[in-house]
Amino acid sequence: MRLLKTSFEIENSFLADDPAELLTWGLLRRRPSRPVSHRKSLEYKKMMKLDELMLTWKDPEVMEKYFVGGLCGFDREGSPIWIDPFGYIDPKGIIYSTKSSDVIKSKLVLSETVQQLLHSQTVKTGHRVDTCIVIFDLDNVTITHIWKPFIDLYGKVLAMFEANYPETLKMCFITNGELA
Repeated sequence: MRLLKTSFEIENSFLADDPAELLTWGLLRRRPSRPVSHRKSLEYKKMMKLDELMLTWKDPEVMEKYFVGGLCGFDREGSPIWIDPFGYIDPKGIIYSTKSSDVIKSKLVLSETVQQLLHSQTVKTGHRVDTCIVIFDLDNVTITHIWKPFIDLYGKVLAMFEANYPETLKMCFITNGELA
């Protein structure tokens, strides 16, 4: 993926983009804020050096071992299914062992990898696949998972995802959410 280099390219990129991407961003739906959002997303990815990150990023060891979750398959339409066993994450261990910027970079690379997977699924299935399914498994969630620094970090990750990959979530299921 090549990121746009100049503001002129960013301003005029809407003319050359894939129509499906334009629909994803709502640019063909006459929403005045969407071109600004698309432009900001491209600028954010450029600022984060996403092209370089995709080639060189390696998760910190603590994230590889203790930030569990992953792809488990595809639904009937070809959308990837991601399971996030939230209760088996060690919030304090992650906060104390790694920088929040590393967590955000890791999730940015993961999000871009999912975008590449969506594209390959589109080619494989022969129809547009541009959304994914997420399953949050709340088994083993305790009060430590509601620790403010971790919730703030998770909020930043979710805000980054929503700002840069809009309308990518097909469905979100929450399992094992017990009521007290």
